[in-house]
Amino acid sequence: MSTIIFIDQIGRTILGDEVSRENGLLAVKNPCMINVNQLQNGQLQVQLFPLFFPEFLDESSRSSGTVFEFPLNSIALGKNISVDDRLKEQYTRICNPPPASPSNEEPPVIKLFDE
Repeated sequence: MSTIIFIDQIGRTILGDEVSRENGLLAVKNPCMINVNQLQNGQLQVQLFPLFFPEFLDESSRSSGTVFEFPLNSIALGKNISVDDRLKEQYTRICNPPPASPSNEEPPVIKLFDE
């Protein structure tokens, strides 16, 4: 699978792994929306948001991820775009998070109210 970037029919910039391109549809695995905000100091902050959060999937579906199909006649495909490695790393962390290590320690109890 290769990483692809495109603009969907409502203007979101989407980054994902291309699964297939057939029958007028682009199938993308684990698509994420790229969100850019300007901070008060003038710098830009780039964030990726999955189109569908893996936390909402059952365990069996989480490992395989999500695939969305986009009609090719209503999206703008990026051509000759090489995505920055930092963006690819962020995408990988979101779509393939490291497994949580089991801990034998009990979490500390937080008291919300004074006794």
